[in-house]
Amino acid sequence: MGDAMKIRAKYAEFVGYEFFEGELFGGWRCPDKDCGMHVLEEYSFCPHCGRKLKFKEPEKYDMISISVSDKVKGMMTYQ
Repeated sequence: MGDAMKIRAKYAEFVGYEFFEGELFGGWRCPDKDCGMHVLEEYSFCPHCGRKLKFKEPEKYDMISISVSDKVKGMMTYQ
């Protein structure tokens, strides 16, 4: 289809939650098999390939928490 916008809307793929600056956001990927770029719920079209997007409420999952210990934080300093 080239550079033309892909008219038929497809559901974006939910890939998980992202935690940024104290807020929780849904992480989404373009459903086009040749694209797969990160998209936001505010998008109507994928900015990379032009696929028309739809979004649906993601399934509910139990959240897990992963933290970095103080020892590892000390190893992550840049010189």
